[in-house]
Amino acid sequence: SFAIGTEVTIDVKAPANKFFDGWEGDQLLGNHAVVVMNGDVTASPVFSGFVANTNIALKKSVTSNDGVTIGSDWANSKLTDGTVKGSGFTSNTNTGVDTSANPKWFEIDLGKNELIDRVVLYPRTDAGSYQYNAHYFPQDFTISVCKDGETEYTVVKTVTGHADTDQPVTLDFDTTTARY
Repeated sequence: SFAIGTEVTIDVKAPANKFFDGWEGDQLLGNHAVVVMNGDVTASPVFSGFVANTNIALKKSVTSNDGVTIGSDWANSKLTDGTVKGSGFTSNTNTGVDTSANPKWFEIDLGKNELIDRVVLYPRTDAGSYQYNAHYFPQDFTISVCKDGETEYTVVKTVTGHADTDQPVTLDFDTTTARY
């Protein structure tokens, strides 16, 4: 119970795998609402969700500025083909080289805006990766997203000093809407 005229702030954080859509009941604006109490207020946050652990990038179009293709091995399409073992996408190797002036990137077009909250990377598991004990995971990188119809990308995850691994890596971030 609040005295008449009291200013109350309501902050909503969507649970995992959900996106804040608005309010049911009294009309409040946004997920950070400031309400001046002049009587009873009834409002419940409304969330929409997406199916957890669904590969929304499966078979989607991929472009990159530095992919290596030998036959069908290591092609851009290997990033979204659903195969989690064997040869995968690779860029030119730049061990010990600072690529910050011309960073390597790839872009997956999801076809429409989607709610996302993670990216899962699978290591290469072809014979060469075990022979040389190198699965060629990126070490320093960002995950950036862009909505349909927009041109500015937003960084949702920055990774520095990531160790090479032969296990899948899940990179979680706050739920966001993105096409790319």
